[in-house]
Amino acid sequence: MVEMANKDMQEQSFELYFPLGINEAVAYSHQPSLTSPIIQNVRLRDIFEGRARGGQRPGMSKIFETQAGTDRPILKIVNIVNTFIPAEE
Repeated sequence: MVEMANKDMQEQSFELYFPLGINEAVAYSHQPSLTSPIIQNVRLRDIFEGRARGGQRPGMSKIFETQAGTDRPILKIVNIVNTFIPAEE
């Protein structure tokens, strides 16, 4: 239950439900019940019990133990995208 109050408005109460699905096919105003067009950094289902309930996605772990740039400064970070399409035979 969420309660909102503003000094110029009366207090309002309404219920918020955690979305249990993603639907990117319709506009925000036409979202089906319990869906959302954007869900980031959350899990929609409990992976251990298989229950439908929202939860925080676990954090990411380090790939390398040593910190980059400790002995030399980092000069440039580059993003590479492979767009190679093999020729048809």
